[in-house]
Amino acid sequence: MRSLLPALLCACGFGISATSPLLAATLVPVVPVAGATDTLVSSINDKDIITGTYVDSGGAKHGYFGTVAGSYTTFDYKASGNTVPVGIDTAGDITGGYFTSSTDICASVPFERTAKGKISVIKKGTKSLSGLAWGMNTKGEFVGYYCDDTGFVLGYKGKAGKYQSAVTISGTQLATAPSAINAAETIAGWSVDFSGASKGFILKGGVTSFVSYPSATQTQLIGLNDAGLATGVWTDTHNIQHAFMYDTKKSKFTSIEPNGATTSIAGGVNNDGVIALYSDVGTFLYCTNKKKCPKGGADVATGKVTHVPAGAFLRYENDAVQLPAKAPQLGVKPPFFAN
Repeated sequence: MRSLLPALLCACGFGISATSPLLAATLVPVVPVAGATDTLVSSINDKDIITGTYVDSGGAKHGYFGTVAGSYTTFDYKASGNTVPVGIDTAGDITGGYFTSSTDICASVPFERTAKGKISVIKKGTKSLSGLAWGMNTKGEFVGYYCDDTGFVLGYKGKAGKYQSAVTISGTQLATAPSAINAAETIAGWSVDFSGASKGFILKGGVTSFVSYPSATQTQLIGLNDAGLATGVWTDTHNIQHAFMYDTKKSKFTSIEPNGATTSIAGGVNNDGVIALYSDVGTFLYCTNKKKCPKGGADVATGKVTHVPAGAFLRYENDAVQLPAKAPQLGVKPPFFAN
């Protein structure tokens, strides 16, 4: 991954062509964790505290949180590393997963770390779950997924380190992966149906709407704030991921991949519209409102904007589909900050 140093010294890496739209956003470089070979940001809360993963010289992954200027606290679920924080709430509680494999979506242990530093495995009753604990809202609620005994991926909502209720969406899915929840308890995420198609979803008041980025082979929604601004990643025909934001009220996709990047992913978004953004040219915060942006950024043009109406709203039904005894292997690449 290219060093962030050039981005810190000048804005020349984010130049605007004559045909680009007006400046409409600000890109703030995230200072790398000291000694890390790579620093990824996954989420930001309303106090502008970020969390994410850094990679050490031995390739192990560790968690961190702090300010974008680089005042960080690091932590691990286990001393061996492979800790991947994903969500953070206003109080500073963090959700994520401990990965025992980089290839199996079910080979992980979901956890919640309180602001006081206590780390607990997410449990359903007395049983510890597999999978990943994802995004959090301002009330400390979070969503996530776990794998059942047959390999199906099921969604859930939780709080205070515990499973609360199932998250189900329309149709019969091989995987339902909720990734964000806002204060109104609207949920965003992604699913995989039995054809192998991955698409984003918005679940509001028990009603599902599916969304797909134009020309994408896969669409995954990852973040969602109280204003209905979602974030995510779409995958092209070459299996390369690209970051976007999605206005759920206007059904409008906007590309937010940094200029010069080959691949990128948009993670959590706070209520000021500040988005955690990782790419192969650096790790950033993407601010939709310059006045709400942490200091140290450079103005950039918004990317391609496309209006694509979401799929028809569908009420969940317990479809009479004969399920196999064991789920087939998922052919979907999870967002790479959670690999």
